Amino acid sequence: MRMNVNLTPQLEELVRSKVASGLYTSASEVVCEALRLMEEQVRLREAKLAQLRSDVGQGLASGSSQPWDAEAFKSKARARRTNGIDVVRVLHGARYRCDVQSGALTRLRHDPG
Repeated sequence: MRMNVNLTPQLEELVRSKVASGLYTSASEVVCEALRLMEEQVRLREAKLAQLRSDVGQGLASGSSQPWDAEAFKSKARARRTNGIDVVRVLHGARYRCDVQSGALTRLRHDPG
């Protein structure tokens, strides 16, 4: 199917430069590639929106939220640090405990709670 398209001078120059670079053999190839990329972006945007809707739905279905006590969270973290546990890290899906003094990582077999 033949179609005539009017481009701004900037877009016309972009098409010409792509053809001149040798990456494309014609203006039609440049426009077709641009349209394929645009369609791919639309599909990605739709997939992200669907995931966001799903995440929101899961959050709403999980029940009401609980109040968060920042001081209790800090106290628990300080207690763990005092006991020699700096942080719990996740590396390649496994959980590790980091010793404050030595810096050694110990793989956890269960959630430290």
